[in-house]
Amino acid sequence: MPKRMWLALALTCGGGTGAITVREIPALPLSRSAAANSTHDPVYPSGYRRSQLEAAREALETLPGWTILGLDEAEGRVLIGLNFEAQRAQAGRRLRARGLPVDIAHISILPVLTLPPRTTLAHPHQAELSGPATLIAGEAGQWTLRLTNTGREGLHLEYGACDLAFEVRRADDDETVRPAPTPSVCTAELRILDLAPGRTGDVLSFSWNGSGPDGQPLPPGPYLLRAAFDNRVFVIRPPDLRVNLTR
Repeated sequence: MPKRMWLALALTCGGGTGAITVREIPALPLSRSAAANSTHDPVYPSGYRRSQLEAAREALETLPGWTILGLDEAEGRVLIGLNFEAQRAQAGRRLRARGLPVDIAHISILPVLTLPPRTTLAHPHQAELSGPATLIAGEAGQWTLRLTNTGREGLHLEYGACDLAFEVRRADDDETVRPAPTPSVCTAELRILDLAPGRTGDVLSFSWNGSGPDGQPLPPGPYLLRAAFDNRVFVIRPPDLRVNLTR
């Protein structure tokens, strides 16, 4: 049988104009029972059957925060890439709940993104995060990077759909409670924003539902949203935005 691999990739860079989702590109039959009851249920070098791999994939595809989910047919294991280490235990619990061993999946954790420390855009401007100052845990809020041209000449921006990253810090002690994951894939989409002097425009948006890396709601209290726009030409760091998380 020739080697074949499918990948289902999803990356959320934000809500609204900043939301990017690359949906599934299936190469395997989706019916686990059909595979199990037919002669097309081969055993792979890993010792697992195709029906078991499909069951593992079904168990993991509802796990929040995965960015890569696929099947390596050469080895016979499910491939899954997660944003945070805390999600590894969640993946294991979902597999065991289906009666599947954890080693049926190869779990990789993507590196955490370090936000650039300062703005490098020389053109006179004003940047801010626009969005709710209060968030109910579990309900997604959306924040938008809003840019105003305060110079005397036009401001021209070219950037990608995933060029805005954010992290969440506790306001009381500045501890990072939701790091910024490194995007694993993004659409090759070029966005252009031209701002005449004195004009304001929305650059990109992101969403957050008050959860930490493990997908569980963070304790109520004040948090800081820290964002950075980086198109690999210059950086824009808007002021941190204080958000009060409630139940």
